Amino acid sequence: MKVIKLHFLGDYVHFIRHKGTTDSYTTQISESSVQGEHEHRRLKVRRKRTNFINPDQQMVKMDMRESAIRRIVQELVSIGVHVPGVELQAGNSDTHAPESTGTTPILPSEHHSVVKSERNVVYLCVWQLENPDDDAVQGFACNLRAHLIERMVALYPGDNRDSPSSFVAIDQDRIYEHATMQINFTTYDLQRDQDIIHANTSKTGVMVYTPGVSAEEPTALDHPWSYTTVLRIFHANIVYVRGPGLITKQRVDFVWLRWHWADTFGFVDPSSIIRGSHYIPAFHHGRTPDLLRPSTVRDACGDWTYYYVNR
Repeated sequence: MKVIKLHFLGDYVHFIRHKGTTDSYTTQISESSVQGEHEHRRLKVRRKRTNFINPDQQMVKMDMRESAIRRIVQELVSIGVHVPGVELQAGNSDTHAPESTGTTPILPSEHHSVVKSERNVVYLCVWQLENPDDDAVQGFACNLRAHLIERMVALYPGDNRDSPSSFVAIDQDRIYEHATMQINFTTYDLQRDQDIIHANTSKTGVMVYTPGVSAEEPTALDHPWSYTTVLRIFHANIVYVRGPGLITKQRVDFVWLRWHWADTFGFVDPSSIIRGSHYIPAFHHGRTPDLLRPSTVRDACGDWTYYYVNR
């Protein structure tokens, strides 16, 4: 979407004069903010709402109903009737809102967003008992508590993590899983953009801020980032006891991932994620079962031996 199309070169000069430079305009949306190259997403959402028996006719009827509802809303707004969910901008009478595509736009000032749902519950003890031979799962709870302690000490610098009166308790010993997470980042040409990290799909590669870590010597300052794969996205409701009479309750988002440079597992604060990354397996090196025993987070055929980082 960010590379000029070859068939467009003939109109390039005229387009710049008419619309401005191509880095200030996108064909993903149109001036009406309704159609454009993202229009196919609305069609996919509508198709899911059908029973897949003559779906085209059902989608046409949906469009007709939506058009009728928009006309009714415009008439009500024009006579001063407040319609819940409709916020009109000055000088704009377009009340159409695009259908949801599964994600909610986040403010540019926010670094990331994880939904507030607590529908998908993971009981830590049960999960580890169900996977006794999985190296990735065993030790998960202990490592998670160590990560949460580090996060809380960083949030409250005056606290002593080694104090016997300081500890973190996970509410009801359960955490909550999420399918996606949105990350705002700045592109190399200083433009704002957003990545969607989708667990259990191919969109799980990320670049994480890790100052002072390198593949050859983890304690050396090599470069300020590392490439890793997101395994799952969680949040937990915790109780942080800072000392006698000092108790803090809060929600903590965290990402469970697999480090490529050390082939280990760990947790990071989502705010440490710089942006998404695209990894391409080095197919000519093949797969190997030596990096990790059979696991719920590994392909049955083994791991790819090497990857190329596309971005």
